[in-house]
Amino acid sequence: MNTTATPVWGTKGFSFWTFLSLLLLQAKPRCIVELGSGRSTITLGEYAKAAQSTFVSIETDPFWLNKARLELRAIGLPERQVQLVAIDANSGWYQAQQFDEAVDGLPEVDLLFVDAPNDRSGCSQGMRDSPVSLQRVKALAASTDLLIIDDTHRRHVLDTVDQLLSEPGQFNKFFYRYAVVPNYPNSLCLCARKGSKAEQAVTAAARLLNLHFANEYDRENCPEP
Repeated sequence: MNTTATPVWGTKGFSFWTFLSLLLLQAKPRCIVELGSGRSTITLGEYAKAAQSTFVSIETDPFWLNKARLELRAIGLPERQVQLVAIDANSGWYQAQQFDEAVDGLPEVDLLFVDAPNDRSGCSQGMRDSPVSLQRVKALAASTDLLIIDDTHRRHVLDTVDQLLSEPGQFNKFFYRYAVVPNYPNSLCLCARKGSKAEQAVTAAARLLNLHFANEYDRENCPEP
């Protein structure tokens, strides 16, 4: 009998989530903001609950919002940690007033996890590389020692990495290829301020798990999905 294998869409896998958990325990962020909910919402939320840290996740899609809230409820975390904020069609980013209300009163952000808007090839109409997006995310990350940017296998996301850093020369970049399917080398970038506790945490957690990072991304092999 002939069978045809069906490709399984890659995920970050066990090694990354273990790494992220170790990273959180060692970096000890007191305020975490996540743009785009998903599996990371649970890992970040669990840490925030145990460490009594502040955590807010911003989501544009009602389906993913409800999914994240149900998962948070199942592990005893407050659903309000995930906020629904619409995309502004004119700016290509989150609706400004809704976003400001979601993050109003937060202390300085120690960790910013950028996995949205799902731009161009994603399910919404947002654009991570729009002028407003770059300006607002850069302002949000101004005080952070650790910025995690997902989807750097997409050229337009990769090109935003240095633009989102308030002082690019003060950060070390760690690229991690977390899943490989044909013609789609998924990756993310961890940007850690040089000499910070966050940088020490990245290298220590990677060493414990024997994970290997690259300091530069191979742009010639960076296909659009």
